[in-house]
Amino acid sequence: MQPEATHVTTLVELWSRKNAPQSADLQRALHIARRCADEPDSPLWLRSLSWRLVRDSHRAVGWEIPKTDRLSQCRAAAASVSHACSLLQEEITSQTLNIDGPIMVLGALGAGRSLLGRWDAIPSSGAVLVAFDRGENDLPSAAEHNIHRGVMWAGPGPHAKLLKNHNVTADLGGREFLVPGPGIIMARTRAQDTDLANLSALVFTAAAHQAASKGRWADAEAIARIMDAASSPAELAIRLGIDQWLGLKVSPTKRMAMAIKRIFSPPAA
Repeated sequence: MQPEATHVTTLVELWSRKNAPQSADLQRALHIARRCADEPDSPLWLRSLSWRLVRDSHRAVGWEIPKTDRLSQCRAAAASVSHACSLLQEEITSQTLNIDGPIMVLGALGAGRSLLGRWDAIPSSGAVLVAFDRGENDLPSAAEHNIHRGVMWAGPGPHAKLLKNHNVTADLGGREFLVPGPGIIMARTRAQDTDLANLSALVFTAAAHQAASKGRWADAEAIARIMDAASSPAELAIRLGIDQWLGLKVSPTKRMAMAIKRIFSPPAA
């Protein structure tokens, strides 16, 4: 199942109010989960999130999930994601036991906790730990990393002030960590990450929804400029086809300029 923009936006929208669902939310969540279960090639992250959405929204209103085996694949996907994330959390906890000072968790693990409220919300097998007060000048900059497996340490690099000012605190193993705010996540998203089958597209959509709904879109654009992002949040939203859903007002002239930029930009590596 190739995700569509409406699948991703519906998932993000329903997730944002899963603890207080509206009238049709339960049926909409069930519809996505059943479609994922019926399609064996649907992405793991989509099956996992759809199951969690169904489960949590039904619990919120005190309803039972309809008796059906059609959701077993989604339930299994959520269990698999949770297990993998728990192993990564244990590794992070063990590596930070004797380290003082603030530590930020970058990567899918931190993004999931920041945007979706759970350490095990989305598949995560790697993380970058940003040490702010370790005093180790030989640590590579966090800006140089986009790790996919294992745990790696990094220094805050040239954007230390942004990372310190735009974050969310989250408990992990009894210790307080920092995870990046939506503006940081959007600035770290690359144009090649906007394929709808890519988990990064879901992460960007969730970050964009949070920034837009909280009136922080201008802040996100400013963060992207400071971090010298190759594409602005608005450009990425247009590429994904979610700009109108976000309520962005993009003039035809600007939209055309962005389209021309995409045509003449070199292909992603």
